Amino acid sequence: MAVKEQERQLPKTFESKQLPAERIDPAAVAAAEAAKARIQSAYLMALHNPRNFDMARIKILDACKRPAFADKVEYSKPVGGKKIKGPSIRFAELAIREWGNLLTETSIVYEDDKVRRLHILVIDLETNAQHGQEIAISKTVERKKPAADREILGQRLNTQGETVYILSATEDELFNKQNAMISKIKRNEGLRLIPTDIIDDAIEQAQKTLKDQDKKDPGAAKKKILDAFSDLGIKPNAIAQYLKHTLDTITLNEIEDLRAMYRAIKEGEASFQEYLDKGSGEEKDEKEEKAEEEPISAAATEIIKKFDAIVEERKIDHKIFDPWLKELAEANELTLDKLKISVMSETDENKVAFWLEYETHVGMVSSLNKPKEESKGLFANKKK
Repeated sequence: MAVKEQERQLPKTFESKQLPAERIDPAAVAAAEAAKARIQSAYLMALHNPRNFDMARIKILDACKRPAFADKVEYSKPVGGKKIKGPSIRFAELAIREWGNLLTETSIVYEDDKVRRLHILVIDLETNAQHGQEIAISKTVERKKPAADREILGQRLNTQGETVYILSATEDELFNKQNAMISKIKRNEGLRLIPTDIIDDAIEQAQKTLKDQDKKDPGAAKKKILDAFSDLGIKPNAIAQYLKHTLDTITLNEIEDLRAMYRAIKEGEASFQEYLDKGSGEEKDEKEEKAEEEPISAAATEIIKKFDAIVEERKIDHKIFDPWLKELAEANELTLDKLKISVMSETDENKVAFWLEYETHVGMVSSLNKPKEESKGLFANKKK
């Protein structure tokens, strides 16, 4: 009775309030309840079926002993004059499945006519550790030679100084673009929840499996990889151009390199043209790279001049701006000229964002260089 008496005396501001029935969307409520029930059941299943670390590791390694799967385990792509390797999307899918009790969630957080924003989350149901990322998918695609019936929204110069046209993405193009990005995020975030030593052991096992198979029948290995590239529209003469010698003298190491390269192209990590630009050899000397760079076209030169003119109009401090611009170019693996072209080819909204980012940088530099005694806050002592 005492408790009920206290409840009657609570102020009205503490009473629970609900939205009017007409403002509640039944579909949204049902979807939220369904998602809640699904996640709760997933946690419950993980509780009753905990992960067996040793068995999970053995299953992943056993998969890498199969030549058909080992062929899909690793990719390689050119970055900054080097080739970096890593576990592929197909490997990540298997590893996440065999590791067990990992839940992946994809939800649309925002959408309009121009962009769709997704949140991808991967949760370890046993430890509650989770990694996620939010991505924005532009509802446009770029084509060098658009079909006659496609509406052109705009155009820009790419980093090679070539004109590419911006088109509205079709449903199929948007679907493929979205799935490719989701797969990459799930791979990157999902593998963070699996011990790295298991991933390294699996890649090493896959490499051993392929080397043993290639030694038994080098001709079959060569034929298989050339057929795979041909299905992507990359013919044997293009592979010979990349290797810089005829295919009659192809080595087992080159077959291994081509296999990882094919996986990167297949999964959208890189394009064949990027490999041609970098070449098949080891990292090049900086002077050689500069010597091999294509000259900038006249149109590109004019764009660079316009960028420099904007810098002068804004009366920008070069002592701050130049190091910042250089660091930005290096982070994006571009030369300064190509970065300037890229900025000038962006939409007005992105150009504004670029200069706002620089102003933020200037503010940070200024605050770091400001003497402490000049700083006046809300509780600073006032002179009488």
